[in-house]
Amino acid sequence: MAIYGWWVWRGNAQPAKKNVEKTLVINTVEIKTWSLSRHALIIIGVVLVSLATGYGLEKNTSAALPYLDSFTTWGAVITTYMVAQKVLENWLYWLVIDTVAIYLYIDREIYLTALLMAVYVVLAVLGWFMWLKEYRQQNENYSIHAAA
Repeated sequence: MAIYGWWVWRGNAQPAKKNVEKTLVINTVEIKTWSLSRHALIIIGVVLVSLATGYGLEKNTSAALPYLDSFTTWGAVITTYMVAQKVLENWLYWLVIDTVAIYLYIDREIYLTALLMAVYVVLAVLGWFMWLKEYRQQNENYSIHAAA
C-alpha cells in the first residue's frame, strides 16, 4: 500500500520545458470526497469481510478478540487505500479504527501500543482539519477559475 500511495501521490512527473534541466511539474492528487452510498458499501464490505476472517481466526487460532482484530486490519487496509486516493473521510475511518485498536491493545495489556494508537487518534483529528481546510481552499480556487 505504501508503494501504491507513493506512486499515486507522485503523479506524472514531466519536464516543465524542453530547455529547462531538472525542473519538473508534478501532477498532485487533489483531495476528494466520496458519496454516502459509497461509504455505506465500503463499511458493509469491511464488516462482512471482518466477520468472515474473524470467524476463521476464532476457529483456527487462539486470537483473543478475532472479530475486532479482523475489523481493525481490514479497516486499515481500505483506509490506507483512501489515504492514497486522498479521500477526505479517511480521517474519520482512522478515528474509528484507532479507537477500536486502543481497546484491543489495552485488553491485551500492550499499553505502549495503546498509547501509540491514542497518538494516532490525535493525528487523525489534526489530519481531518488540515485536509478539510485544503479541500475547501481547493474548491474555492475552482469556483474562482470557473467564474473567470
